[in-house]
Amino acid sequence: MIGEEFSTLVASVDFKAGTTTLPFLRVALCATQVTAPRSFIRDGISKMICKSDFDKLKQKKAFDDIMKAEQLMVAAWQTLEASGLPLEKTALPFGKFQIRLVLLLLAKELKGREGKEYKTLLAINEQFQADFAECCGSGPGPSATAKAKSAATMVKSLDQVNDPVQIVLAGNSHIQLGKHYILREDGDGKVWKLEEVGPTSAKFSHAPYFGSKEEKEIPHSELKKAKLWVKPGPCLIEESVRKALLPAASSTFIEEVARSKAQCALYDKFTQQGPMDVLVSNLNQVFSGGKYNKNKLVLVPLGNLQLVPFEKVTKNQCVIKCSELSHVALVVAPTKVDFTKGTGMFVPYWFLKEGNPEDVECVMQKQLVKHDNLHIPVYVNKRQVDLGCPLFLEPQEDTSNKKKKIGKK
Repeated sequence: MIGEEFSTLVASVDFKAGTTTLPFLRVALCATQVTAPRSFIRDGISKMICKSDFDKLKQKKAFDDIMKAEQLMVAAWQTLEASGLPLEKTALPFGKFQIRLVLLLLAKELKGREGKEYKTLLAINEQFQADFAECCGSGPGPSATAKAKSAATMVKSLDQVNDPVQIVLAGNSHIQLGKHYILREDGDGKVWKLEEVGPTSAKFSHAPYFGSKEEKEIPHSELKKAKLWVKPGPCLIEESVRKALLPAASSTFIEEVARSKAQCALYDKFTQQGPMDVLVSNLNQVFSGGKYNKNKLVLVPLGNLQLVPFEKVTKNQCVIKCSELSHVALVVAPTKVDFTKGTGMFVPYWFLKEGNPEDVECVMQKQLVKHDNLHIPVYVNKRQVDLGCPLFLEPQEDTSNKKKKIGKK
């Protein structure tokens, strides 16, 4: 067993390695503890690694070595995954690799089960490559050996692991070239772009909306304080894009302005025409409410104007022509009314139906009247009508099959 004290230490110790928690090193410590020789077992608890060993690893002089060891284990694990070999074959060489690294870091190589002193990380790394190649070469056929050699080339050299740039990047996983950061030491909220990571420091640049570009260089030790900016780097929207999206450049906005003007003009025409005295039955048939001389009973449509593509306009819709619109039609949406509930708006225009000239006299006809820049379809009496005269609309060309024919009641 590994014991309560060890469990607490391995889970909570702070190696002060930036944003990485050194997960491979912690697992390696556990592997070393559970595989300790019998001489280190006390009352069933392994004492191979104790509190003083953790204190040793936390010392500043040990930082570079533990970061190199972590990088070597990461690279070795990637090699195992790339090989495609089952865990039963790769677990042993990787486990030995981890234990050897820990024993070297703690200067306890001769106390381990192997009892062998490697002295350097490079020697341990080379031994892992040899163990891995041997384990893969025992597979059935040359393909396994070829795969192992290919995967072994992925193991990082000690020179790579010794690189201070690689060390700082491994210890600060949030640091990436080209990303943007808030440098908390500034306190001014500026967003900085990471341009370069050197052996001892990192270079950042800040591009204000207006003014000259700024540059700043901070030591590696301050990188852990840099907060990743997850949004895009601040910059002004390109002039061509901005201008293309202005309301004045938007066909939709222009059409909506024209629709709004036309809506006001339609209301104005309806108001100018004045109320027409039209009666309606519960069967929605309409009659003249008084005497009107020829062309004096004028029914104007009323409703909200809608922009409809020409190809989607139907023959039964009320279309107003507007000189400001060339790509879409202005369609008047009929108003709704419920006489039983006393709700809605009664606009006689929407109640006129085409009549059959063989059965009824069609006293109303369709005309276009000009108002401002609009041509509005209206219904006008083509002869004098008296009180109670049924109001039927003469059939329209090409719509006789679409309209409902109304006979005598």
